[in-house]
Amino acid sequence: MTVLVGASAFFIGNAYQAQMPGFALDFGLGRPDFTYSILLAADAAGGLAAGLILESGGLLPPKVRTAYFLAMIWCCALAGFARSNSYALAITLLFIAGFVELSFNSMAQSLVQLKRAGRDSRPGDRRLRDVCERHAHLQRAQRRAARCQYRHPQFFELQCATLLLLYLVIFGARQVARRRSAVSPP
Repeated sequence: MTVLVGASAFFIGNAYQAQMPGFALDFGLGRPDFTYSILLAADAAGGLAAGLILESGGLLPPKVRTAYFLAMIWCCALAGFARSNSYALAITLLFIAGFVELSFNSMAQSLVQLKRAGRDSRPGDRRLRDVCERHAHLQRAQRRAARCQYRHPQFFELQCATLLLLYLVIFGARQVARRRSAVSPP
């Protein structure tokens, strides 16, 4: 789960939100500031909807497999957003991206916490905290870099595709390891 969340933060993070003004300008609709606001609101509304739906019932029980599928959907939604020439499609894809991003991030955190429940704190926890702090610095640098450059949809799509490929490889490796452990005698 750490790799799932860490890879999403490393490859994409939330730097795409800093590029929203460039995306809004590309749509060429009258007021780019309003267009930008709607794009950000769509992403936020997706996250809000996910929070409400996930808390109200057991729609998506926390499972590793579900978290990976949601992360893959997130990659596809963001890549589709970057390629989109339709404003309505972009809003829809950002809503989906917001929904699945909150879903897989909160699911991954829950799974890690459930796995660690009842265990004592170990030195590895301190190392993980250090990595997380360094990662936060990296994310801030990504956002600053994204603000400095104009939208490059091909580069953003490449980031999404690379992350999706990484998720598929990890997911496939987990499946192969699970099958091998089920086949081999105890």
